[in-house]
Amino acid sequence: MSEVWCIVSDDDVAARTLAGALLEQHDQVAVITRDAAPFALLVNVYADGILTAETRDTELLSLTDALWTIEESFGPVDVIALVAGPAVPDRAALSDAGETDGELPMAVAEAYFSARWPLAEVVRVTPVAEAHAAHAARDAQRAPLDR
Repeated sequence: MSEVWCIVSDDDVAARTLAGALLEQHDQVAVITRDAAPFALLVNVYADGILTAETRDTELLSLTDALWTIEESFGPVDVIALVAGPAVPDRAALSDAGETDGELPMAVAEAYFSARWPLAEVVRVTPVAEAHAAHAARDAQRAPLDR
């Protein structure tokens, strides 16, 4: 049975790699990121299996809108993947929502998203440096030559 994953990340390489692997397993994937452009190919290939929610800022209203869009498209999330320093709501917005101000950003993100989807499993993903190097090398090969 497929699961609904929500990937929260500022690391496009790691998030794109994870999303691709999940989509190949026929899971549904929502990605909350600052820039949706790196996920365009996945959207073209997997169509309704992936949803990108671009949040240029991390204000509570912006993230709440992204979460609402995910729920409207896929229903409740089964797994929340926090990838290497996710885009988290600003601390003032979280303080207004009753969150504590002394937590680390990853812990704040985990608390925020877990509050929205309390039954979801939370996984923290740390990208492998080699994967970044491989993607960077591949992207460099694909880049047009400047002459």
